[in-house]
Amino acid sequence: MKTTLTELLEIRYPIVQAPIGSAATAELAAAVSNAGGLGRLAMSWKTLEEMRVVILKTKSLTSHSFAVNFVLSAEFEHEERVNVCIEEKVPVVSFSWDDTTSFYSKLKQVGTQ
Repeated sequence: MKTTLTELLEIRYPIVQAPIGSAATAELAAAVSNAGGLGRLAMSWKTLEEMRVVILKTKSLTSHSFAVNFVLSAEFEHEERVNVCIEEKVPVVSFSWDDTTSFYSKLKQVGTQ
């Protein structure tokens, strides 16, 4: 099924998994991505090292697009977290609850959706 969303995110079906806190494991995100949807990982409350471990594990379980999500109202410095996503070449990054303008140009420059 081709839609604007599937083409943009390079997924087969217009299905996007919710980044449901600690339930959004590498295994779940990879399974959703392997099935043709977009698996997402909740990363707002993980340390930078925990983020890397989960991203690398997800990449080892799927060759398909997946996403990292951040809740911007959380108490963390998100600039560093976005940098980890760029360094690890996360295909899609999503945000919720605040202004995301400051992150878009940086992510777009490296091809992240």
